Amino acid sequence: MVDQANFDREKLNLNVARLKTHGITFEAVIDPDNAFRFLQGEKVDVKDIIKAEDIYTDAHKGTLASETDLKNIFHTSDPVKVAEHIIQEGEVQLSAEQRQKIREDKHNKIVDAIARNAIDPRTNTPHPRQRIVNALEEVKFKVRETASVEHNVGDAMKLLKTALPIRLEVFNYSVFVEPKFSNAVISYCKSIGTTKNEQYSSDGTLSLEVEFPAGMLNEFTDKLNSLTHGSVDIKKIE
Repeated sequence: MVDQANFDREKLNLNVARLKTHGITFEAVIDPDNAFRFLQGEKVDVKDIIKAEDIYTDAHKGTLASETDLKNIFHTSDPVKVAEHIIQEGEVQLSAEQRQKIREDKHNKIVDAIARNAIDPRTNTPHPRQRIVNALEEVKFKVRETASVEHNVGDAMKLLKTALPIRLEVFNYSVFVEPKFSNAVISYCKSIGTTKNEQYSSDGTLSLEVEFPAGMLNEFTDKLNSLTHGSVDIKKIE
């Protein structure tokens, strides 16, 4: 943190996180390096990101946001909590190199999400990851830095459908496995999707149903065969 006197002297070199909502602009003064680490997923205390415990409507002019607006819009007047929201949801002033790194990381997460959740409806099998990467380049998809991965996936899918036969889908499969592999199989199935109807027969054979992203089908079958040395019965539930 810096004191107010130092803050006033540094106004010309401010880096801010900015969020426009409800017709009002809210700004928090930030340390761009710590903000970058935070946005990359590192555990950084928000107090180490903000350089003044105030929320502004114009940080360069020193115009403070009203406490009433903070409470009405963010449901708190705590500047640290409001600043965290602004940093996560708004536009953060970073260097060109930092912004490029964020775009690249988010792009990879978008591709991973599509590869995990989408299939080629002609074959009901996942698209190879590189095919998705190539198609996104072909349709000139641009990452929205301030939008979530989920929202970016929605944007990407609209464009991809002009270049690829593709749809988002989940699969439901039944799994039957002998007792000695049941714990490992249940643990894995729960890690990739939602399980239900877990039952044991009189001889201890486990049966369950698992719902998982369609793009994970190859991993699903390969992993279960590996865990059970091939002694697993897997059937798609139509």
